[in-house]
Parts: sequence; structure tokens; C-alpha cells
Amino acid sequence: MPISELVLAALRPNVAQEGLSQIRKNQPGIFSTVEGSLSNNIGHVLKHNGKDISSEYKPILALEWDRVESFHNFYPASAEFQSFIGLFGPYAAAKATPQLFEPSSGSSLFSDLVSRGAALILIAPAAAGTKEDVSAAWNEVLQAAKGGELVGQWEGWGVEGDEGTWAGILSWNNLEKLERSSADKSVADAVQKLKALFDVDEYLVSFTSTTSTAL
Repeated sequence: MPISELVLAALRPNVAQEGLSQIRKNQPGIFSTVEGSLSNNIGHVLKHNGKDISSEYKPILALEWDRVESFHNFYPASAEFQSFIGLFGPYAAAKATPQLFEPSSGSSLFSDLVSRGAALILIAPAAAGTKEDVSAAWNEVLQAAKGGELVGQWEGWGVEGDEGTWAGILSWNNLEKLERSSADKSVADAVQKLKALFDVDEYLVSFTSTTSTAL
């Protein structure tokens, strides 16, 4: 079963812009030889909980694996991972921790979703209520967003050390469409209703596709 991975990272302010550029440029070659890697994409977080943080050049990695064992073969001891750390380390402000998710039924392909151009990512570290309650609230968000040129959606629940964590992603072809849709009152109200269930971090992200697959 495919497993989705999200990694939020922080870069040192004086080298953050260069760091994001170099990671986007060189990271695909590293993952091209990783067995079980289905896709890898790097986004630039533009807003966090409504605050503009685009000048921080904060990256978010969105990866997909054919199974959880492939992730563990890569992280943290493989030669490929050490190569990635060699690329990322000089720019890192702190250690980044990966989060693993099992996609819910009906979700878009993770690789297609995050390569569209722009995404709204919601992450709840400890989702309250039942999965049914959360999914019902998420479906209200989806119904509200479908009228705004939405091109994909994904929902997943954490596995292993991230059990209990929930994440949802909506994607559009560009930032203009994302911002126009997310500002719509029906979408904003549905997102606020979802947030009322649990503490949610909201990220507005611009993605660059760097898909590569190792067979």
C-alpha cells in the first residue's frame, strides 16, 4: 500500500533562498536511485495560518513510497539519505522530522496532487473526535471548494509514530485560483468548522514538481 510522507523544514535565514533553490535543483537526482520511491516534490510555504512567511523560504517535502518498508530502508541510514543530508544540512536551521500517512479511500494520487502548482495543506497533530466526524467535516470543505476550480484532494491518517495525526490537501493549478477559492465565504466557513474540531496548522504552498521513480 502506498505511503505518503510530509516533511516541514526550516532553513537558516541568511541562506534560506539559496538553500531552497539548491534543494529543488539537486534533490531529484538523489531520489532517482531510491528503491520504492514513487514521487518526490518540494514546495515553498508562502503562508502559515494566514501569516505571510514567503520570505523565510520554508520548504515542505511531499514524498510517496510504494510501502512503508521502503521508507525505512531509505531513512535514516541509507547512502542516499546521507547524500540528501549532505545537500540539506548546510542550510538547515533545525532537524526535520518526517510524518507518514496512509491515504484515505477516494484521495487523489499524491504525486499528481502536489505537482499541480498550488496547494492548501491542513495538518492536525492530534485530531479530536472520531475519524467519521473528521471525514464528514472534510467532505464539507471539499463540497464548498469544488466550485472553485479545484483539481485534486487528498486525506490521510498518520501511521506508526504519527498515529492520530490527520492531514488534508486541496490543490489548484496556480496560486491565483487557490487564493480566490480559499477566500470564498463557503470555503472559509467550512475550513473554520473543520478547525473547530481540533487544532489545525494551515499552509499555503507553491509546489515545484520533481517527480522521479526508481524501479
